[in-house]
Amino acid sequence: RALKLVLLNVGGAVCGGSESTTLGTPMKFTMCIAENEDSLRQEWRPLSVERGYNENETIVTVIPVTCGPIQLVDFFTKDANTLISLMAQSLHSVYNAEMPFINDCTIVISPEHLDTLIQG
Repeated sequence: RALKLVLLNVGGAVCGGSESTTLGTPMKFTMCIAENEDSLRQEWRPLSVERGYNENETIVTVIPVTCGPIQLVDFFTKDANTLISLMAQSLHSVYNAEMPFINDCTIVISPEHLDTLIQG
């Protein structure tokens, strides 16, 4: 409720205008993900570094979220190629040809799946 008041009073959201959804989702203002930079392989760089910031800077990335999350629940795949294929299949529903400019996607990989990809 407090977040809704902030959206209305600080962010300027107006019911029926900029705030006109029929079905709500908590991802409008509550999805927060931390990057485990210590688990990255040497050749993988943190997202903030990929975007041009220094490694010693503390950076927060804010992205618009229009759907999701789409979860890939898989406890059995131990092959990197199969796992990548499953990820690609789950991303099929993300693309919308009617909105070609907002088809960016953020993929969050669990530590277990990261291990599978590294071994592959």
